[in-house]
Amino acid sequence: STITLYRNHIFGSSILLWEDAVSKAPQKFRPVSKLAEAYYMKGKMEKAETFYLKTLTLPVNPYFDDNRFRSANNLGIIYYERGDIKKSKEYFIKAHKYAPNVWETHQALAQFYYKTGDFKTAFSYIKSALNIEARSETYFLLADMQKMMGDLRNSEINTKKGELLQQAGK
Repeated sequence: STITLYRNHIFGSSILLWEDAVSKAPQKFRPVSKLAEAYYMKGKMEKAETFYLKTLTLPVNPYFDDNRFRSANNLGIIYYERGDIKKSKEYFIKAHKYAPNVWETHQALAQFYYKTGDFKTAFSYIKSALNIEARSETYFLLADMQKMMGDLRNSEINTKKGELLQQAGK
């Protein structure tokens, strides 16, 4: 039937699916967040930005869908890639405030400070990320920093730790 064809068309695209969900529930965090993510994954950064910003204004159920830190973190990435370092830092810090016990927020700040040349602060966030959860990408970032600073021995050790974690799926 026509309705089935229409629904199949919507379910065939994550953007169409979440646009449909947002049209039905524009004040719900999850569909707005998922639509922002769908735009982000397709490289539609201006639309992703609009919906990520909207998620930060919506009420959330902290037991179910409080992923505002992901929205803020992704905004930090979007602004960094645009060259807006000040705004990027602001959103990485917001992400960290939303979820101070989540390794991703520490990792994002470590990467930000590393890329902007503040290695001391970057090391601090790398250590805190690793204290929360050992992840391969954190060890690889640490190894890159150590290599750049001439500490080849520790760089090699941390590269191997990262490789082991990567093989374990972390």
